[in-house]
Amino acid sequence: MDLTDRIEDWGWHLSAEALARLVLKDGVKVSATTILRVLRTAPDPVWEAPRVVGIDDWALRKGHTYATVIVDLERHHIVDVLPDRQPETVAQWLIAHPGITVVSRDRAKGYGKAIRDGAPGARQIADRWHLLENLSDAIQDVVTRVPPPIRAPTAPNPLSDSSTSLPRGVMHQQERYAEIHALASAGYRVAEIARCTGYDRKTIRKYLDAQDAPVTSDRASSPHMLDTCTPLLERLWADGTRTAKAVAAALHDAGHPVSPSTVTRWLRQRRTQDKTAASPPRRRITRRTWVAWFMVPFPAWPRSATTLLSHLMAASPVYRQVWTLVHQFHTMVTHRHGQALAAWIRGAKASAIPEIVRFAKGLEADWAAVHAGLTESWSQGMTEGFNTQIKYLKRVMFGRADFDLLRARILHNQS
Repeated sequence: MDLTDRIEDWGWHLSAEALARLVLKDGVKVSATTILRVLRTAPDPVWEAPRVVGIDDWALRKGHTYATVIVDLERHHIVDVLPDRQPETVAQWLIAHPGITVVSRDRAKGYGKAIRDGAPGARQIADRWHLLENLSDAIQDVVTRVPPPIRAPTAPNPLSDSSTSLPRGVMHQQERYAEIHALASAGYRVAEIARCTGYDRKTIRKYLDAQDAPVTSDRASSPHMLDTCTPLLERLWADGTRTAKAVAAALHDAGHPVSPSTVTRWLRQRRTQDKTAASPPRRRITRRTWVAWFMVPFPAWPRSATTLLSHLMAASPVYRQVWTLVHQFHTMVTHRHGQALAAWIRGAKASAIPEIVRFAKGLEADWAAVHAGLTESWSQGMTEGFNTQIKYLKRVMFGRADFDLLRARILHNQS
C-alpha cells in the first residue's frame, strides 16, 4: 500500500494532524495540508442507485446554516450530502436520481415540496416520531392557554368540600376512589388500572361498583383516653415539653395516668401536623412536565403522575378530551393503525380545542404522507442515527472543515 492509499484509508477516520503524527512514527514526513489535499481529490464512492431514501437536515452551524443528508434506507448508508436544505436543491438531486420510489421525511414543508417537484411519483412517508413531537407541541399550547388547575402532588378531593376535616384514612379512600373512576372514565380496563396504580383488581372492582366513595367505620372517631387532656398536652407542647417521658410524667402528676407509648404516638402525630402546617406552598408543575406526562403511554406513568392526571381528568372536561385524543393517537402511531386516522381527525375537530383542531388540520393537509407513516414500516430512525454520526465527524475536525471536505469524510466513512 503506497502512501496515498494509506492516507486515504486512514484519513477518513482521523484528523489530518493526528494522521501526520502517526505516519511520522513510520519515518514518513507529510504535512496535514498535504493529507487534506489528498482527501479532497479522492473520488466519491460509487453506490447502487437507491430506491428508498430518508431525507433530513443537519446543522453546519447550528441556528444559522443547514445542509441535507440523504440516506439509503434499504442498504443502510449515506448516499449524498447537499450543501443546503432549499427545496430547489433537493428537487434537482431527486430529478437526477429517477429510480427513487419512497422518501421518508420529517414534517418540514420544504422537503415535501421538493419531493413533489423532483420525484412526483414517489411515496412520501411522514416520520412517526415527528408526528408525536408535533402533537406534544399542540399539548404544550393547550397547557399554556388553559393552565391545569392542580398544583399539589395530591389534588383536593373533588367529592366532598369537607374532606379536609375527615380522618386521614377516609381522605385516602376518597382519593383512591376518584383516581380509579377517573381512569375508568378515560377508557381503561381493570387490568390496566391495576398495572399502573398497583391496586388489587378486587379493590378496583369494589370501588368501580360503589356509587360513592367508601367511608371507614367510626373507629377513627371513637373517644380516646387522651381526649380529656388535650388542652394540657397542647400547653406542654407550646412550652417545649416534647419528650414522651416528660409529657407522661406531667400527665401523671395532673391525674392522667397514660403510658409513654401512648404519648409517643400523640407526639408523632403532633410533629406531623406542625410539619404540614409549616411546609411551603406546593410547587407548581411546569408545562413541560405536564406535556411529558400526557405523552407517556398509560402503563408507563410514574405513580405521582397517575394520581395527578386522574384528578385533572376528573376536574377538567378539556383535559379529559385531550387525554383521550392523545391516547388514541399514541396507540395509532405505536401499532401503525393508519386506517383509524380519518376517524381520529374527525374526533379531534369535533373537540373544539383550538390547538388540537389546528394539529388535525395539519395532518389533513399532509394526508398521504401521514397515512403512509402510520401504515408502512419506513421511518427517519436510521437517518437520525446518521445525523448523530455526522456530529461526531464534525468534531473530529474541530468544526473547522469546509463543506467539500466534510462531505467527503461523511461519504467515505460509509464505505
